Amino acid sequence: MTNGDQLDQNIEQGSKQLANAVGNQAKKAGKKVGKKLAAKLLPILAKFFAATAPFWIILIIVLFTVAAIYSVFPGSPSTPGQDTQQIFFSLADSSENEKVKQYYIEIADKNNFRDAWLNTKFMETNTDILFAGKHEGIYTKEDIINLLDNSTYTGIHGKDAERVLSDYYGLDKAHKIDFGTIHAANLIKILTYGELNTTDEFKEQVGEAFRPYLYYKESTRTYCSLHETDEGPEWVCNTYNVYLLTEADTIKGHYVYEYEWQEDGDEAGTWSSTYEALVSTTLINKEWERLDRWIVELMKNPKEDPTMTRDMLIQAGIGFTEEKENLKWLFEGYYSDHNISSGIVNPALTQYFLLAEEEFGFPVWFLQAIAFIESGFDPEAYNTNTKAFGLMQLTPGTQKYAVDRLAAEYPHLLSEEFIFNYHNTPNKDAEYYKQAVSDPNVNILAGCLDLQSKGLDPTKIDWDGDWQSQTLKALAGYGGHEYVPKKLWSKYGVANTEESYSDEKVLAWAKDNYVQKIWDNAEKFSISTAWPFEGTYEVTANYGQKGNWANGWHTGIDFGMTTGTPLHSVFNGEVWDMGFQGDYGKTVIITNYVYDVWYCHLSEYRVKKGQQVDAGQLIAESGESGRGTGAHLHLEVRPHGGGYGDVINPLSILTINL
Repeated sequence: MTNGDQLDQNIEQGSKQLANAVGNQAKKAGKKVGKKLAAKLLPILAKFFAATAPFWIILIIVLFTVAAIYSVFPGSPSTPGQDTQQIFFSLADSSENEKVKQYYIEIADKNNFRDAWLNTKFMETNTDILFAGKHEGIYTKEDIINLLDNSTYTGIHGKDAERVLSDYYGLDKAHKIDFGTIHAANLIKILTYGELNTTDEFKEQVGEAFRPYLYYKESTRTYCSLHETDEGPEWVCNTYNVYLLTEADTIKGHYVYEYEWQEDGDEAGTWSSTYEALVSTTLINKEWERLDRWIVELMKNPKEDPTMTRDMLIQAGIGFTEEKENLKWLFEGYYSDHNISSGIVNPALTQYFLLAEEEFGFPVWFLQAIAFIESGFDPEAYNTNTKAFGLMQLTPGTQKYAVDRLAAEYPHLLSEEFIFNYHNTPNKDAEYYKQAVSDPNVNILAGCLDLQSKGLDPTKIDWDGDWQSQTLKALAGYGGHEYVPKKLWSKYGVANTEESYSDEKVLAWAKDNYVQKIWDNAEKFSISTAWPFEGTYEVTANYGQKGNWANGWHTGIDFGMTTGTPLHSVFNGEVWDMGFQGDYGKTVIITNYVYDVWYCHLSEYRVKKGQQVDAGQLIAESGESGRGTGAHLHLEVRPHGGGYGDVINPLSILTINL
């Protein structure tokens, strides 16, 4: 075994020990961090410490493990002047850990609340401006409210909005800080300076430094449908008030979101919807700029490269926050094919797919199938071998070709900021183009241009007929299938190198290896979400409406309807749970492992736990069980495995595919 092999083995062992040290819930994050550390440290250690590498790795592991184990004990002494509240490395069920976790949650909640604004911009109003010289030390939530009450500012703060400020598309959720990220930042300080704990003041400072500045605007969504009455056809319309995120300055980056009014409808003229669609996302500073600056300041070294520390902090934060391994099917193959439909696609991404369909003619379901196979809908997916990036996995050459074409020929599809930056960046290097396609809208549009460059003309495809055979060659090229690998020659009857490049052999291999997966999933993504009931019912309580609920606002939508009204699954999925859920009464939870849809206050069940269901299938009947003021359906949508209050607007998945 070579020194390099031994080092690789030691690092892998170290990854596992580090994962165990940070607890079962953070195990996946520990492994991921370990692999990233291995990739970065291996070349360095192999070069400078080849002979003594095992010793150094063992030493690092011992230090990590001792620090982790020692700090977990509630009785561990703190250094003079530090608070007695202990830091923890594990999420094991203990009163001490729960106490610290709740403290972190309080820090995150008040800082997510602090700068949430309606009808204004970052440069116009934020609490840094308003509170300057008015307060010193740690802010409590009451301090923030009192200071706001005694300040004059433009726009409306979230505390005074009619409803809880929450973006219709759920964009703000990705920008809010969580307890895991705050905790991970404290661990970074502990490991950097060899401390046993951090002060409460430092914990508070992390929350304040990491807080998001979120800015929203008011908008509406109107849905109309044609109903038959005794007097003939009649249009019935419902208009919902929603909030849209327009700007977010976060530790990940400073983003600006732009929208355009759009009207959809069917060819038969039986329904229509009018709403503001998200058309662009623009990063106006360097990605992770705020977080990197914080890391450099923490290290007290302006020459410090924060990349490795940042990766550790982010991945460890995810591991601590996500006590359940949500969406593991994207990475480990546990996902059931039955659950794949348009219902698993983030509504914000669907808007971009719709824009691409309108401009280039590729069906939404076709593009979604490609993105699903290429990236699992991860906008930051990166292939270290090909350097392909983003939803549609664009290689560096494609990134440059497509971005240049979009800027020259399709500027109307791009934001003004994007066009301005493009024309004012004289030296566009590979990093520039990678950053350009990090915008999901640009990435999807660029993917369409790449498909065209592979010879796929959507106007010549019979999308209602044999579209599979007509797309085979272009998809094979898109997936990088240029020749049959030598190890597969016997399987595909290849006799020599020249024959390995023949269309017949390459297409046979590409179909088995890649294209068939896209075809199969395309059929599934053509399945739209369905309404949970037939007809029109009055909305008796809106999502986000403030009132006498456990957390002060309404976590779903209430539809007033008589007991016994048939209710249907909104997407393909399975019955995750059912039974009496306290105030929710009789409840059925349908999941597709991306979203959980809660149907509450039921009178009858029409499914069994674990049963697979299709979009539109009867699952229950409405009622008035549990806490309520009469018969109604409370419809609630949560990220899979999410707890109370971890919700999204149900309309975002119900109406996106109308």
